[in-house]
Amino acid sequence: MVYERRFKDFDLPRPKKRRRLPNVISKKDVQEIFNVTKNLKHKTIIGILYGCGLRRQEIVDLKLNDIDFNGEMILVRGKGDKQRMVPIGEKLIKLI
Repeated sequence: MVYERRFKDFDLPRPKKRRRLPNVISKKDVQEIFNVTKNLKHKTIIGILYGCGLRRQEIVDLKLNDIDFNGEMILVRGKGDKQRMVPIGEKLIKLI
């Protein structure tokens, strides 16, 4: 009988969980959101979110000193105290 047997090594490998890709907003939808937004601060936040690929908390932690207007780069402090430099476009610099 099987239920009374003892197994020495019964470690079965588990299948890995599939990682899902994030949903991406189309350029058309982002442009529509941008056009509907009237508040300049909100437009700037949306521009940085989409144009630079920053996370919400990264934008919250962003300081004016982190933006290099001449070099067109932003110093981003991300998860786990990691830092990275992200390029910003001319239109976004003018918006800021």
